[in-house]
Amino acid sequence: MTVSFRKKQLQTMSNTQQNYILLVDDEPGNVLLIRRAMSKVERNIQIQAVEDGEQAVNYLKKTVDDAYLNNYPLPNLIVTDIKMPRMNGMELLAWIKQQPNFVNLPVIVLSSSGEMEDINQATELGASSYIVRPGSFSELVEIMKQLATYLNSVQ
Repeated sequence: MTVSFRKKQLQTMSNTQQNYILLVDDEPGNVLLIRRAMSKVERNIQIQAVEDGEQAVNYLKKTVDDAYLNNYPLPNLIVTDIKMPRMNGMELLAWIKQQPNFVNLPVIVLSSSGEMEDINQATELGASSYIVRPGSFSELVEIMKQLATYLNSVQ
């Protein structure tokens, strides 16, 4: 399985070599699987998880307010599900791409939906990639390896 990404210049407010992923998913089981899959990848990547788009917006706003304290590090990558309560993944993606501080953040949609309408909408809103959630853990590990490679290539 090959995943393609649009390369974008990342502008982070942190001087650390640590990579941060903001994971936006309301299903604790999905978050656990993604964390486990990423732990199989030997990379310096920390995952901060939030449950919906509204929490992601609040987190991102705190990265600006907290730029020098680094309690809320600006993520190098956002991985979001689509179907979530309060603010869904598409609404989050649209909000991010309208914010001057975050417009260059790569956003990857990781969803169980393979509907062309969802894929097209995510692409039109500026998603860097759209990945249909795989059926096996080994495929998820492979996707996490590719995300880690992508993060290292855009630093």
